[in-house]
Amino acid sequence: MSVEIDGVNNIIKADTISEVTSANGVAVDGVTLKDGGVAATTASTITTADNSTNLSLVSTDADANTGPVLDFYRNSSSPADVDFLANITFRGKNDAGQDVQYVEIENYALDVSDGSEDGYLGFSVITAGANPSYFEMRGGEGSVFNQGSNDIDFRVESNGNTHQLFVDGGNDRVHINGSTGTRELNVSGDNTRLLLYSTNNSTGAGQLQFGDADNEQIGRIMYEHDGNKMTFHTNDSEKMRIDSAGKVGIGETTPLGTLHVKSGDTGATAQGDANELIIEQNGASGLSILSANNAAGNIFFGDAQDNDVGRIIYNHNNNNMSFRANATEFLRSDEDGHVTMPKQPCVLAYSSSAQNDIATGVVKINLDAEVYDVNADFNTSNATFTAPVTGKYMCCGNITMSDVDTAFQFIYGRFNTSNRIYYMSLIDPRIEMSADGLHTWTFSALVDMDANDTLVMDTRSSAHGAAQNNIVAGTATAPETFMTVYLAA
Repeated sequence: MSVEIDGVNNIIKADTISEVTSANGVAVDGVTLKDGGVAATTASTITTADNSTNLSLVSTDADANTGPVLDFYRNSSSPADVDFLANITFRGKNDAGQDVQYVEIENYALDVSDGSEDGYLGFSVITAGANPSYFEMRGGEGSVFNQGSNDIDFRVESNGNTHQLFVDGGNDRVHINGSTGTRELNVSGDNTRLLLYSTNNSTGAGQLQFGDADNEQIGRIMYEHDGNKMTFHTNDSEKMRIDSAGKVGIGETTPLGTLHVKSGDTGATAQGDANELIIEQNGASGLSILSANNAAGNIFFGDAQDNDVGRIIYNHNNNNMSFRANATEFLRSDEDGHVTMPKQPCVLAYSSSAQNDIATGVVKINLDAEVYDVNADFNTSNATFTAPVTGKYMCCGNITMSDVDTAFQFIYGRFNTSNRIYYMSLIDPRIEMSADGLHTWTFSALVDMDANDTLVMDTRSSAHGAAQNNIVAGTATAPETFMTVYLAA
């Protein structure tokens, strides 16, 4: 039957009950009409055959208090912990015509102790035929999503992102700003940023800590706003820092240069033009370059025009060390310590064609051929050596003459340079030779030359003899008139 209560006392007929007036307290089929309300003592079902509302709670009260009110009250005379208080289910049928509970909201009293009561409210949703807990609120414990550890995801959507926060229940991962990634915590985005914001500019610090059961900050990365420095800690102590100027100290809290690696304090300071890398140890210190035994270790020196204009190379394949300047090797030491200088000036020039009946006085020796010229400093077209750099050059000469006239009072061998002439190996044929014939002048000198100074070998004789002396020629394998030059210092 249906009953409509109009005001406090008037009952309007419905179904088989005729109109009754002044019916306050009348009971019909277990339903009591009292003071305009309905009190039912048995289970009730409200059924409709259409989509209209089965039950409406309407309050027309105009004040600011609560209304309408729906009250679930378990009036137990012996309340106990974990007593169920209320249960709301949402049921329907499946495609087999079976009744199915699709959603359940349940509530019970976790703790009924006076003064320390705790309650529970849980939401369950049928998933793949089971009825797992999706969300629970537990007094004294907090709120829990997916209490039963099921394969259930949790997703929070923002205004512009479908996965602003996403918990992947099946793979035990948490995602921020996306759903990709294979780590426990994944942050996605085109320009991904994580902000640790300090509200105190002067003394605050932001930290990323790494801990274990023994020490919750055994490792940490910390940015200290006091001084604007970042420190890195392992085994619960600072090992590296970057100061406000960008200088990095490893084992050093006040870096003396761009990178300061310190394992012991020497009290020394760094030279201003060489403080990009500082290695400090109160004892022996060093830098190791480790390479494969068939490869090379390198130190490069470069500039904007050439990134390997200078270079030091140790080749482990044959255990030699070489040095390069201006991209050219200038020094090499082999595995036995033998040192060679591939660009060091070093010349052996000789006369390959005779100079016959030379004039008296000064005559340049025509050194028109070479056995070697390491740095290409000798010109055979004019028999001239040109110093490539300023230095001291060791020069040795050998002049062989035939048909030397014994009438000469003197004959010299000479080195004639841009800044001086070196007279050497003087002979007086009148005294030293018994007859016209063959003689050899051998001489050497450490010659001082500036860059681009020139040197020639010549001979000078007095004017007393005849112009009959001959400069003897030789070959590359048997030079007779020749000169050697090399840079000594």
